[in-house]
Amino acid sequence: MLCSRRVCCRGRAVRRVPPHFSILPESTEVVEGGSVNLTCVAVGSPMPYVRWRRGSADVRTGGDDDDAPTPIGKNVLRLSDVRRTATYTCVASSELGSIEHHAEVRVRGQRAHSENLLLCPRPMRAFWDSAIRASVCPIAQLPRL
Repeated sequence: MLCSRRVCCRGRAVRRVPPHFSILPESTEVVEGGSVNLTCVAVGSPMPYVRWRRGSADVRTGGDDDDAPTPIGKNVLRLSDVRRTATYTCVASSELGSIEHHAEVRVRGQRAHSENLLLCPRPMRAFWDSAIRASVCPIAQLPRL
């Protein structure tokens, strides 16, 4: 007796379950050059393979071992020396299907540098401009002092 959700094993029905996440990776923020771990856990029957992607490319989690098998059930992505914001995707798959969940690793901005500090005349205000270095004072539309 075989149906889409059950298989007979030694005369007993075994339930087959598509993959689903039991621990989702969370988006996080890290200082530039810092480290972070993203954990993803999925279950199902049969147990799903769990891998990581960045964009469309697979991310190796087996260190220097290119032949490391894809982990089953749990995969921890260890990122070190993080320099830029990126989105990582946890993919859990088995013969019954595939699911994905995205987590963003954001790099926290650096402390203000003097070339990025804008000063405006009265009322005196100083603010951080991390995106545009040649900006103007928005209050009075004056060039940077």
